[in-house]
Amino acid sequence: MAVFDEQSRQRLITFLQQSFDDDNAADMECFARNFLHNGALWDRLADLFPTASASAMRAAMTEAFATWQKSRQTLH
Repeated sequence: MAVFDEQSRQRLITFLQQSFDDDNAADMECFARNFLHNGALWDRLADLFPTASASAMRAAMTEAFATWQKSRQTLH
C-alpha cells in the first residue's frame, strides 16, 4: 500500500499551484488536459513523490486546482 504523508501532499499542492497559470489551468478542461491527462507530468510526479498512489495524487491535484481557482475568483 502506497503511503502519501501530509508533508508530501502539501509539497505536491504547492508545486502544482506554482505551476498553474491562466493558460494551462484557465478552467477544468484546460486543467484536465494539461495536468490530469498529461503522461509526462505523471511520470515526473511519480519520480518526485514515489510513495504516493495515483488516486492520492489525483485527489491532491484536484484540491490544488480548486484552491487555486477559488483564490483567483477573490482577486477578480
